[in-house]
Amino acid sequence: LAKIGTVLISGMANGVDHTVHKAAVDAGGKTVGVLACGMAVDYPKGSMAFREEIYRTGGACISELLPTERPSRSYFAARNRLISGLGAGVIIFQAGMKSGALLTANHAVNQGKDLFCIPPADLFSANYCGVVSLLRDGAIPLFNYLDIVNYYFNEYSDKLDELNRKFKISYDKPFVFRTSADSASEGTNAENPKSAGEQ
Repeated sequence: LAKIGTVLISGMANGVDHTVHKAAVDAGGKTVGVLACGMAVDYPKGSMAFREEIYRTGGACISELLPTERPSRSYFAARNRLISGLGAGVIIFQAGMKSGALLTANHAVNQGKDLFCIPPADLFSANYCGVVSLLRDGAIPLFNYLDIVNYYFNEYSDKLDELNRKFKISYDKPFVFRTSADSASEGTNAENPKSAGEQ
């Protein structure tokens, strides 16, 4: 998603948040980190250097708190409404019944945002019961990044020419991206298309 120009927004915490931000930076894309502390606070510890990497690729880190404010449990819950509010949609990767991700999901619904969930690896695991509940209530199942691309295609179709220049979109296989070599040798037919995430 970052490679095709999507701005990825997350909470700068260790784990999935950091993975999302790092993937965007590595792809040369933009990402926004929403902090649960002030901008002058090094939290998570050792993250100041990574913030600089985010800035270098055109991203940002933001906070509604005073610069020296330390993180607290209530700030984490409050910043989730900003994470959901800044984007067109929210993706839930994993959530138990007491997961903070459910707070973000609830904010997304209240804000009228699109809510996507990656189907659980184990339907009966307590680690995914929150996701099961969201899917049952109408969240959009997400199996591939192309599900996001296709969902917003009509809204952002003006970006199609730019995407084609960067990734050589295969029109016979919509939104399957090819390498430049594939494009040059096979015209509009690619026998071995690669997704943007695989290039």
